[in-house]
Amino acid sequence: MHGLHGLAHLAGLLVAFISLPFVSPLTPRQVTSLVLVDGYALFYMGLIFAASFIVALLAYGYLEKWDGNPEELY
Repeated sequence: MHGLHGLAHLAGLLVAFISLPFVSPLTPRQVTSLVLVDGYALFYMGLIFAASFIVALLAYGYLEKWDGNPEELY
């Protein structure tokens, strides 16, 4: 079950990262009166998705050896 949760987590992050080039032509876009999504926002979203993907990969190996409930991370 741990592998399925980890795979779903990684797949979601990968889909989010891959979707960034498809939404880039729609920027800049005002989401609310205080939030504007532009090229910088997409760049930092990509960094966060990539870093989260790497952390999830590293955490998977660590949680394989852990005796607790590994699904709490995902």
